[in-house]
Amino acid sequence: MFTALDISSPRWLNKSFACFFTMIIINKYLHKNYFKNLFKSNSKAINNPPNNSNNYTINENTDYPGPCAAFLSGEENCCGTIIRFTEFSDDQLENSHSWIQYAFPLQEPSQYNPKAPVLTDEEIKWIKSETGERARINLRLMYLRVLRFYGFEYKPLLEEVSLIPSDNFDERSKVWLTPFNHNYKRLTRILKCLILCGMENYAKELFDALKKLYQDHEDIIGDKTFDYWKQAVEISD
Repeated sequence: MFTALDISSPRWLNKSFACFFTMIIINKYLHKNYFKNLFKSNSKAINNPPNNSNNYTINENTDYPGPCAAFLSGEENCCGTIIRFTEFSDDQLENSHSWIQYAFPLQEPSQYNPKAPVLTDEEIKWIKSETGERARINLRLMYLRVLRFYGFEYKPLLEEVSLIPSDNFDERSKVWLTPFNHNYKRLTRILKCLILCGMENYAKELFDALKKLYQDHEDIIGDKTFDYWKQAVEISD
């Protein structure tokens, strides 16, 4: 048999206020730390995010400022879509040489693929804006895909999440960590594109990882290549 609750009791009021303020404090803490803790506890999901391509419908009414912005936003061109590139195998990424100019466009034409479109100032401004969010999301997906190709991944270390060599780095680096490898130029392009599109934090993290790699393999990578990487992110020691 239940007993009626006496809400006029001071004891009941004190407990109620205590619970109320406790919930406020907990909610504030969770709001502040939610994404930080989520990022730390789901490194696998961070390095292998779902592209959700089946759930995303391109807005046919979107007025893109140029072909690069359209492609990064998910529109199809002669090469397919950027989502298609994110699903490439490691062998496809290595042996195909025309995807990089579309996935990581620059403002200067490619000598290898001069037909690939180049970024305009208007497109860069649009990609950085709220309207260009989908382009930035897809570019991030592509960036994470090439990180796995090169053998890097994000992992929680102490209080931060850092970009470090993955467990299969030794295997992956055999593909590209060799003298005069064409992937060095690809990495320069990736760094430049990330900077242009307002993703400086990713460019800095990738550069830091490459800098550590260069310090251990200076004779393989070479001073000239490292200078290109450094100039790409406009970092001077």
